[in-house]
Amino acid sequence: MSHDSESLRDQAISDLSEAEEELQRRGELLVQACSAALPGWLHSQVLARASGADLDADHLLKVVEAASGSVLEDLQRLLNTPASGQRGTPLNVLRSVAEAPTALLTSAGVAPPQRDPFELERFPEDRYGLAPVAWADLGEEVGEAGLGWGAARALVHL
Repeated sequence: MSHDSESLRDQAISDLSEAEEELQRRGELLVQACSAALPGWLHSQVLARASGADLDADHLLKVVEAASGSVLEDLQRLLNTPASGQRGTPLNVLRSVAEAPTALLTSAGVAPPQRDPFELERFPEDRYGLAPVAWADLGEEVGEAGLGWGAARALVHL
């Protein structure tokens, strides 16, 4: 191998290492942003869908906390996995937060709202439209963190 080839290889390895470190850093920022935003956001989404249903406030809070906690653990686990081993996306993990609150609303007899045909097709299990469609649904900070993570993830693949 020529000196130029070794130099290029070493630079590529260095660039990949830096990209992986940035991806890890961006993943940590994403988890922090989601941890701060998700429970409150989910709680408000469920209340908006419940509109007048007789939901026990303490039970609702427990469901939201449990769903958020579980999803945030799954998100952390995914983002701690090396990029080459990641299956799925952080946003798909986040979307699973709708499962338990959907069951709560269903058991309370809350009628599902009219939903956009795209959302119905894309997220058929999310009867109440509780899952975030985009990072920014959870707020500006999560939106920016999600985009930053996506950009860092793309660099790892270049």
